[in-house]
Amino acid sequence: MSLDNYCLDTHPLVWYFLKQKTLSLMAEQLIRKIFRDEAVGVISTMVLLEAYYVSLKNKNFNFSKFMDRLNSSNIKIISFDKQVFAKSLLLPSKLDIHDRIIVATSIVANSRLITKDEVLRSLFPLETIW
Repeated sequence: MSLDNYCLDTHPLVWYFLKQKTLSLMAEQLIRKIFRDEAVGVISTMVLLEAYYVSLKNKNFNFSKFMDRLNSSNIKIISFDKQVFAKSLLLPSKLDIHDRIIVATSIVANSRLITKDEVLRSLFPLETIW
């Protein structure tokens, strides 16, 4: 049986770890499924870098503990490689470089994107969830 794939944008993942109310109920439920090994979580290395940046500004966000929680067989960390790079070049010019890499990662992984970002949701060629 194949599990559903969900690519995680930075904010939903960080908000999940911080237990913030800004996270939608649907996003929270799906991220919870990932951490219960009931779905596959796809995470771009760009998301990891952005999460690290959040940890520098928010003392409540412990990056070390965050990374420890990502050590699961059903969480796939996707590097910024040639395939992601090639896909990123095909995306609309209005996307900033960070979002371009996250969207390209989701496309390469053929996964739905969990994001609150309205620009990403309007431009993403696959299904987005919020």
